[in-house]
Amino acid sequence: MYLVYICDDDPVFTASLAEQVRAVFPYGCQIERFHSAQDLSAAVSAKRPDIALLDIELGFDNGISLAKQLFPAGSNTQVIYITGYAEYCTDVYETEHIYFLLKPLKLPELQRSLSKAVERLKLAPVSLIVRNSSITCKLPLPNIHYIESHVRKLYVYTAEDRYEMGGKLSSLPMAVQCRMIHCHKSFLVNPQHIQAIITPNGSFNKYFQLFSGQTIPISQSKWRTCQQEFLSLLNQSS
Repeated sequence: MYLVYICDDDPVFTASLAEQVRAVFPYGCQIERFHSAQDLSAAVSAKRPDIALLDIELGFDNGISLAKQLFPAGSNTQVIYITGYAEYCTDVYETEHIYFLLKPLKLPELQRSLSKAVERLKLAPVSLIVRNSSITCKLPLPNIHYIESHVRKLYVYTAEDRYEMGGKLSSLPMAVQCRMIHCHKSFLVNPQHIQAIITPNGSFNKYFQLFSGQTIPISQSKWRTCQQEFLSLLNQSS
């Protein structure tokens, strides 16, 4: 699931844009809205988004300068600028960005910008650093099948090994959380390793089945989201 930040000083516009993003984004996403440079800066210091839709004029603040500060080269956040003024189209090249959208937004353009951002994100490698008393190692995300949380410990499963480290699922890097499916309060599963979603007849238990044969539980509260995520996976592979 991708983390998307929207920042514009017009709350009505951000609410409308959030609905438009949900309508055209072909992947699971978590959207958070901000209406000032200060609020966005505070949020980025806590967790960096995958995609930032950023208005160039934020009251007294300049979105281009803000992007330079919050999303420098190498940060891997895909910046999409939004403005009602075409004269900014050259200024945006002072920073790394993926697209430039003019208000009023057109849905095909918005969809194209988001698809381009996801294409770029897929090219960026993501890893998890595992640390405990006996080992420190770097696990590329494609190698991780799923992560289990139990009594303030995390168990990271690959095809060959299980790695233990302290923490909670919420303490994992956002880049890892956003690319896995939170199917249960105690489990994150890597969508790359999901083969099927199972709903046994006459049973309330539902789960993902991995290509390895392992099964990962899906909680009732997350069932609808997991269904949507799995359908997105099928559409991507078809």
